[in-house]
Amino acid sequence: ADTMFLGEPYFDEYPEPSPLKWQTLLNIDWAKVEEIQSKDHTFADEALSEFGEVIGCENMLLEFDGADDDAVRLYFKKASEKKVTYKTAYNKVFTEVLEPLGFVKTKTPLLYMRSRGDIIDLIKIEEERKDAFLSGEDTKLNRHIDVCFVASTLYESSLERFFTSEKKSGLLVGTRKYSARIRREKGIKEKFEFVYDKEDSETLKTAVKQSVDYILKYVIPVFDEIIDIKTFLKNTYIFSYSGDLFPLYILLDDPHEFILQENEEYFQRAENDPILSRIPNLHDEAEKSTKELEDKIKAVIDDRNRYNDFLDKLSETKIKNLEYLKNQVINNE
Repeated sequence: ADTMFLGEPYFDEYPEPSPLKWQTLLNIDWAKVEEIQSKDHTFADEALSEFGEVIGCENMLLEFDGADDDAVRLYFKKASEKKVTYKTAYNKVFTEVLEPLGFVKTKTPLLYMRSRGDIIDLIKIEEERKDAFLSGEDTKLNRHIDVCFVASTLYESSLERFFTSEKKSGLLVGTRKYSARIRREKGIKEKFEFVYDKEDSETLKTAVKQSVDYILKYVIPVFDEIIDIKTFLKNTYIFSYSGDLFPLYILLDDPHEFILQENEEYFQRAENDPILSRIPNLHDEAEKSTKELEDKIKAVIDDRNRYNDFLDKLSETKIKNLEYLKNQVINNE
Protein backbone atom coordinates (compact mmCIF):
# COMPACT_ATOMS: atom_id res chain seq x y z
CA ALA A 1 0.00 0.00 0.00
CA ASP A 2 1.17 3.52 -0.72
CA THR A 3 -0.06 7.05 -0.23
CA MET A 4 -1.09 8.67 -3.47
CA PHE A 5 -1.84 12.20 -2.34
CA LEU A 6 -1.89 13.93 1.00
CA GLY A 7 -3.84 17.11 1.62
CA GLU A 8 -2.88 18.05 5.18
CA PRO A 9 -0.52 16.16 7.54
CA TYR A 10 -1.66 16.00 11.16
CA PHE A 11 1.01 13.63 12.43
CA ASP A 12 4.75 13.91 13.04
CA GLU A 13 5.36 10.99 10.71
CA TYR A 14 3.24 10.43 7.65
CA PRO A 15 3.71 8.36 4.49
CA GLU A 16 5.22 9.95 1.40
CA PRO A 17 4.14 8.78 -2.06
CA SER A 18 6.72 6.98 -4.23
CA PRO A 19 7.21 9.18 -7.34
CA LEU A 20 8.76 6.49 -9.55
CA LYS A 21 6.03 3.96 -8.75
CA TRP A 22 3.09 6.29 -9.30
CA GLN A 23 4.34 8.30 -12.29
CA THR A 24 5.06 5.04 -14.08
CA LEU A 25 1.67 3.58 -13.17
CA LEU A 26 -0.33 6.68 -14.09
CA ASN A 27 1.94 7.97 -16.84
CA ILE A 28 2.09 11.46 -15.35
CA ASP A 29 4.70 14.15 -14.75
CA TRP A 30 5.43 13.93 -11.01
CA ALA A 31 6.76 17.50 -10.95
CA LYS A 32 3.17 18.69 -11.45
CA VAL A 33 2.07 16.70 -8.41
CA GLU A 34 4.85 18.19 -6.30
CA GLU A 35 3.86 21.66 -7.49
CA ILE A 36 0.28 21.10 -6.29
CA GLN A 37 1.50 19.74 -2.94
CA SER A 38 3.70 22.77 -2.35
CA LYS A 39 0.85 25.27 -2.76
CA ASP A 40 -0.90 26.81 0.22
CA HIS A 41 -4.47 25.61 -0.37
CA THR A 42 -7.20 26.94 1.89
CA PHE A 43 -9.65 24.17 0.94
CA ALA A 44 -8.84 20.49 0.41
CA ASP A 45 -11.00 20.25 -2.71
CA GLU A 46 -8.79 22.82 -4.43
CA ALA A 47 -5.73 20.60 -4.19
CA LEU A 48 -7.62 17.39 -4.93
CA SER A 49 -9.38 18.81 -7.97
CA GLU A 50 -6.05 20.01 -9.39
CA PHE A 51 -4.65 16.54 -8.80
CA GLY A 52 -7.67 15.05 -10.51
CA GLU A 53 -6.89 17.04 -13.64
CA VAL A 54 -3.28 15.82 -13.64
CA ILE A 55 -4.34 12.16 -13.58
CA GLY A 56 -7.19 12.77 -16.02
CA CYS A 57 -9.98 12.30 -13.52
CA GLU A 58 -12.43 15.18 -13.12
CA ASN A 59 -14.30 13.59 -10.22
CA MET A 60 -12.39 11.66 -7.62
CA LEU A 61 -13.85 8.92 -5.47
CA LEU A 62 -11.96 8.18 -2.30
CA GLU A 63 -12.84 5.51 0.21
CA PHE A 64 -11.41 4.99 3.66
CA ASP A 65 -10.37 1.59 5.02
CA GLY A 66 -13.32 -0.73 4.51
CA ALA A 67 -12.76 -2.26 7.95
CA ASP A 68 -13.83 1.01 9.54
CA ASP A 69 -17.54 0.93 10.39
CA ASP A 70 -17.64 4.71 10.03
CA ALA A 71 -16.02 4.72 6.60
CA VAL A 72 -17.56 7.10 4.12
CA ARG A 73 -16.99 7.85 0.48
CA LEU A 74 -15.81 11.31 -0.37
CA TYR A 75 -16.34 12.81 -3.81
CA PHE A 76 -13.98 15.68 -4.49
CA LYS A 77 -15.06 18.02 -7.23
CA LYS A 78 -14.10 21.65 -7.46
CA ALA A 79 -17.12 23.53 -6.19
CA SER A 80 -18.42 26.65 -7.88
CA GLU A 81 -18.64 28.25 -4.44
CA LYS A 82 -16.39 27.37 -1.51
CA LYS A 83 -18.06 26.26 1.71
CA VAL A 84 -17.48 28.80 4.45
CA THR A 85 -16.85 27.70 8.03
CA TYR A 86 -17.02 29.99 11.03
CA LYS A 87 -13.23 29.74 11.39
CA THR A 88 -12.52 30.81 7.82
CA ALA A 89 -15.16 33.52 8.16
CA TYR A 90 -13.45 35.01 11.20
CA ASN A 91 -10.06 34.80 9.54
CA LYS A 92 -11.55 37.21 7.02
CA VAL A 93 -13.03 39.33 9.82
CA PHE A 94 -9.57 39.54 11.37
CA THR A 95 -7.96 40.69 8.13
CA GLU A 96 -10.65 43.20 7.20
CA VAL A 97 -11.82 44.49 10.60
CA LEU A 98 -9.63 43.62 13.58
CA GLU A 99 -6.14 43.81 12.10
CA PRO A 100 -6.61 47.44 10.94
CA LEU A 101 -7.57 48.25 14.55
CA GLY A 102 -4.25 46.90 15.79
CA PHE A 103 -5.23 43.36 16.80
CA VAL A 104 -3.01 40.35 16.14
CA LYS A 105 -3.68 36.62 16.04
CA THR A 106 -2.54 34.50 18.97
CA LYS A 107 -1.75 30.82 19.34
CA THR A 108 -5.10 30.34 21.07
CA PRO A 109 -7.65 29.67 18.28
CA LEU A 110 -9.79 32.70 17.43
CA LEU A 111 -8.33 34.77 20.27
CA TYR A 112 -7.24 38.18 19.04
CA MET A 113 -5.07 40.56 21.05
CA ARG A 114 -4.21 44.24 20.99
CA SER A 115 -1.50 45.79 23.16
CA ARG A 116 -1.63 49.51 24.02
CA GLY A 117 0.98 50.62 26.52
CA ASP A 118 0.19 48.81 29.77
CA ILE A 119 -3.26 47.74 28.51
CA ILE A 120 -4.12 44.45 26.77
CA ASP A 121 -7.38 44.02 24.80
CA LEU A 122 -8.63 40.49 24.07
CA ILE A 123 -11.48 39.34 21.82
CA LYS A 124 -12.27 35.65 21.57
CA ILE A 125 -14.77 33.98 19.25
CA GLU A 126 -16.40 30.80 20.54
CA GLU A 127 -18.85 28.60 18.66
CA GLU A 128 -21.12 25.93 20.05
CA ARG A 129 -24.40 24.15 19.66
CA LYS A 130 -27.23 26.55 20.34
CA ASP A 131 -28.77 26.14 23.79
CA ALA A 132 -32.36 24.95 23.75
CA PHE A 133 -33.59 27.91 25.78
CA LEU A 134 -32.14 30.54 23.44
CA SER A 135 -34.75 32.37 21.42
CA GLY A 136 -35.34 31.80 17.73
CA GLU A 137 -38.21 30.07 16.03
CA ASP A 138 -36.12 28.51 13.26
CA THR A 139 -34.78 25.27 14.74
CA LYS A 140 -32.32 24.94 11.85
CA LEU A 141 -30.32 27.82 13.32
CA ASN A 142 -28.62 25.39 15.67
CA ARG A 143 -25.14 26.89 16.04
CA HIS A 144 -24.33 29.85 18.27
CA ILE A 145 -21.44 32.33 18.01
CA ASP A 146 -20.31 33.94 21.25
CA VAL A 147 -18.21 37.11 21.20
CA CYS A 148 -16.17 37.19 24.42
CA PHE A 149 -13.86 40.00 25.51
CA VAL A 150 -11.84 41.42 28.35
CA ALA A 151 -9.18 44.05 28.98
CA SER A 152 -6.22 43.42 31.25
CA THR A 153 -2.83 44.93 32.06
CA LEU A 154 0.81 43.98 31.85
CA TYR A 155 0.82 43.88 35.66
CA GLU A 156 -1.63 40.95 35.82
CA SER A 157 0.09 38.20 37.82
CA SER A 158 -1.53 35.38 35.83
CA LEU A 159 -2.11 36.86 32.39
CA GLU A 160 -1.73 33.45 30.72
CA ARG A 161 -5.10 32.31 32.12
CA PHE A 162 -6.86 34.48 29.55
CA PHE A 163 -5.23 32.55 26.72
CA THR A 164 -7.01 29.29 27.40
CA SER A 165 -8.74 27.43 24.58
CA GLU A 166 -11.39 26.30 27.07
CA LYS A 167 -14.88 27.53 26.25
CA LYS A 168 -17.04 29.37 28.77
CA SER A 169 -14.10 29.85 31.12
CA GLY A 170 -15.80 32.86 32.68
CA LEU A 171 -12.60 34.89 32.38
CA LEU A 172 -13.96 36.82 29.42
CA VAL A 173 -17.43 38.32 29.38
CA GLY A 174 -19.68 36.66 26.81
CA THR A 175 -22.37 38.07 24.56
CA ARG A 176 -25.31 37.03 26.73
CA LYS A 177 -24.00 38.57 29.95
CA TYR A 178 -22.70 41.78 28.39
CA SER A 179 -25.73 42.34 26.17
CA ALA A 180 -27.95 42.06 29.26
CA ARG A 181 -25.97 44.94 30.77
CA ILE A 182 -26.29 46.93 27.54
CA ARG A 183 -30.05 46.50 27.42
CA ARG A 184 -30.38 47.36 31.11
CA GLU A 185 -28.13 50.42 31.10
CA LYS A 186 -28.94 51.83 27.68
CA GLY A 187 -32.62 50.92 27.68
CA ILE A 188 -32.46 49.27 24.26
CA LYS A 189 -34.33 46.19 23.08
CA GLU A 190 -31.88 45.08 20.43
CA LYS A 191 -31.43 41.33 20.22
CA PHE A 192 -27.85 40.06 20.40
CA GLU A 193 -27.95 36.45 19.25
CA PHE A 194 -25.64 35.25 16.50
CA VAL A 195 -27.02 31.91 15.34
CA TYR A 196 -26.75 30.00 12.08
CA ASP A 197 -27.39 26.73 10.30
CA LYS A 198 -24.17 24.75 9.90
CA GLU A 199 -25.29 23.59 6.45
CA ASP A 200 -26.29 27.05 5.22
CA SER A 201 -23.41 29.42 4.54
CA GLU A 202 -25.76 32.37 4.06
CA THR A 203 -27.03 32.13 7.64
CA LEU A 204 -23.41 31.92 8.80
CA LYS A 205 -22.51 35.06 6.87
CA THR A 206 -25.46 36.86 8.46
CA ALA A 207 -24.45 35.75 11.98
CA VAL A 208 -20.85 36.80 11.40
CA LYS A 209 -21.93 40.20 10.12
CA GLN A 210 -24.17 40.69 13.16
CA SER A 211 -21.32 39.77 15.49
CA VAL A 212 -18.95 42.19 13.74
CA ASP A 213 -21.50 45.00 14.08
CA TYR A 214 -21.75 44.11 17.78
CA ILE A 215 -17.96 44.21 18.19
CA LEU A 216 -17.62 47.58 16.51
CA LYS A 217 -20.63 49.15 18.22
CA TYR A 218 -20.35 47.80 21.76
CA VAL A 219 -16.96 46.14 22.39
CA ILE A 220 -14.39 48.40 20.74
CA PRO A 221 -15.85 51.54 22.41
CA VAL A 222 -15.26 49.89 25.82
CA PHE A 223 -11.64 49.29 24.90
CA ASP A 224 -11.31 52.85 23.63
CA GLU A 225 -12.37 54.15 27.05
CA ILE A 226 -9.44 52.32 28.64
CA ILE A 227 -6.19 54.15 27.94
CA ASP A 228 -4.22 53.67 31.17
CA ILE A 229 -4.30 52.03 34.60
CA LYS A 230 -6.72 54.61 35.98
CA THR A 231 -9.31 54.17 33.23
CA PHE A 232 -8.83 50.41 33.39
CA LEU A 233 -9.79 50.40 37.07
CA LYS A 234 -12.81 52.58 36.32
CA ASN A 235 -14.14 50.07 33.77
CA THR A 236 -13.37 46.65 35.23
CA TYR A 237 -16.98 46.28 36.42
CA ILE A 238 -18.09 46.11 32.79
CA PHE A 239 -16.46 42.74 32.15
CA SER A 240 -16.46 41.47 35.76
CA TYR A 241 -12.70 41.37 35.97
CA SER A 242 -11.52 38.56 38.23
CA GLY A 243 -7.88 39.50 38.73
CA ASP A 244 -6.18 41.10 41.72
CA LEU A 245 -6.61 44.84 41.27
CA PHE A 246 -4.92 45.96 44.47
CA PRO A 247 -1.39 46.34 42.98
CA LEU A 248 -2.74 48.76 40.39
CA TYR A 249 -3.91 51.22 43.04
CA ILE A 250 -0.29 51.56 44.20
CA LEU A 251 0.61 52.86 40.73
CA LEU A 252 -1.90 55.72 40.87
CA ASP A 253 -0.72 59.26 41.62
CA ASP A 254 -3.52 59.83 44.14
CA PRO A 255 -5.21 56.56 45.17
CA HIS A 256 -7.39 58.26 47.79
CA GLU A 257 -8.90 60.78 45.38
CA PHE A 258 -9.47 58.08 42.77
CA ILE A 259 -11.25 55.79 45.25
CA LEU A 260 -13.55 58.60 46.37
CA GLN A 261 -14.55 59.30 42.78
CA GLU A 262 -14.92 55.60 42.04
CA ASN A 263 -17.28 55.15 44.99
CA GLU A 264 -19.41 58.10 43.93
CA GLU A 265 -19.82 56.66 40.43
CA TYR A 266 -20.55 53.22 41.89
CA PHE A 267 -23.41 54.51 44.02
CA GLN A 268 -24.83 56.39 41.03
CA ARG A 269 -24.86 53.17 39.01
CA ALA A 270 -26.35 51.24 41.91
CA GLU A 271 -29.37 53.55 42.12
CA ASN A 272 -30.38 52.60 38.57
CA ASP A 273 -29.33 48.98 38.72
CA PRO A 274 -32.19 46.54 39.49
CA ILE A 275 -29.78 44.10 41.11
CA LEU A 276 -27.48 46.41 43.08
CA SER A 277 -30.36 48.58 44.26
CA ARG A 278 -31.86 45.58 46.11
CA ILE A 279 -28.72 44.82 48.13
CA PRO A 280 -29.34 45.71 51.81
CA ASN A 281 -26.85 48.06 53.46
CA LEU A 282 -25.01 48.49 50.16
CA HIS A 283 -23.66 51.90 51.12
CA ASP A 284 -22.32 50.72 54.48
CA GLU A 285 -20.70 47.63 52.96
CA ALA A 286 -19.06 49.71 50.24
CA GLU A 287 -17.71 52.18 52.77
CA LYS A 288 -16.29 49.33 54.83
CA SER A 289 -14.57 47.80 51.79
CA THR A 290 -13.23 51.21 50.81
CA LYS A 291 -11.65 51.79 54.22
CA GLU A 292 -10.03 48.34 54.15
CA LEU A 293 -8.61 49.06 50.70
CA GLU A 294 -7.26 52.47 51.68
CA ASP A 295 -5.68 51.10 54.86
CA LYS A 296 -4.00 48.38 52.83
CA ILE A 297 -2.67 50.90 50.30
CA LYS A 298 -1.40 53.21 53.05
CA ALA A 299 0.43 50.34 54.74
CA VAL A 300 2.44 49.74 51.56
CA ILE A 301 3.12 53.37 50.66
CA ASP A 302 4.17 54.38 54.19
CA ASP A 303 6.74 51.59 54.39
CA ARG A 304 9.48 52.66 51.97
CA ASN A 305 11.17 49.25 51.78
CA ARG A 306 7.89 47.46 51.27
CA TYR A 307 6.84 50.04 48.68
CA ASN A 308 10.06 49.61 46.68
CA ASP A 309 9.78 45.81 46.82
CA PHE A 310 6.21 46.13 45.61
CA LEU A 311 7.26 48.22 42.60
CA ASP A 312 10.12 45.82 41.81
CA LYS A 313 7.72 42.87 41.73
CA LEU A 314 5.34 44.76 39.45
CA SER A 315 8.23 45.55 37.12
CA GLU A 316 9.24 41.88 37.04
CA THR A 317 5.65 40.87 36.29
CA LYS A 318 5.49 43.34 33.42
CA ILE A 319 8.73 42.03 31.88
CA LYS A 320 7.52 38.43 32.24
CA ASN A 321 4.18 39.25 30.60
CA LEU A 322 5.81 41.11 27.71
CA GLU A 323 7.86 38.01 26.94
CA TYR A 324 4.81 35.77 27.28
CA LEU A 325 2.74 37.92 24.90
CA LYS A 326 5.58 38.00 22.41
CA ASN A 327 5.54 34.20 22.31
CA GLN A 328 1.74 34.10 21.96
CA VAL A 329 1.62 36.20 18.81
CA ILE A 330 1.42 34.34 15.51
CA ASN A 331 3.97 35.80 13.13
CA ASN A 332 2.49 35.72 9.64
CA GLU A 333 5.66 36.98 7.99
